[in-house]
Amino acid sequence: MSSGRRPWLWSLLLLIGALAACEGAPTFLLPTLQPLATVPAATVLAAQSAPLPTLPPTHTPIGPQPSQTPAPTSTPRPTSTPAGCQPASQVLTGSFASAVAGEEFAYQIYLPPCYGLDGRTYPALYLLGGNIHDETIWTTLLIDEAADSGISQGAYPPFIIVMPDGGYPANYTSGGA
Repeated sequence: MSSGRRPWLWSLLLLIGALAACEGAPTFLLPTLQPLATVPAATVLAAQSAPLPTLPPTHTPIGPQPSQTPAPTSTPRPTSTPAGCQPASQVLTGSFASAVAGEEFAYQIYLPPCYGLDGRTYPALYLLGGNIHDETIWTTLLIDEAADSGISQGAYPPFIIVMPDGGYPANYTSGGA
């Protein structure tokens, strides 16, 4: 704590000191202390020699106890795509015009094996490359093969991956960061 942070405290201390130095200073500023000689020695010794109370030992049960909170409901495991499902996964390429950005944006979409055969809906994962990368960075990094492997092993359910190119607005900033 530096003296510059609390000037009011220093002012208060100076005021109390000045008032205490004056004749007839209020007694609340300077409490009167009795000399130690007036305290009986027996009282001091008795206070020092009093034994501390001890608490009796307690027994803490160990072992399985009923939980106060209910157990969480288990989440059903996703079903995997059957092996050898046709058509195999595919990566589609396309583009769309953006009225907001005023330019054309390219994209790639990964479709899992058997996509569209049973009318089911699929979760979607959106991967944004950013920086100097376009929509092809993810297939260059073999994300489609990683998804195929995970789906075929049942690690996660079939899903769609959308990989758009953000274009100039997503890849560059005015500050260079």
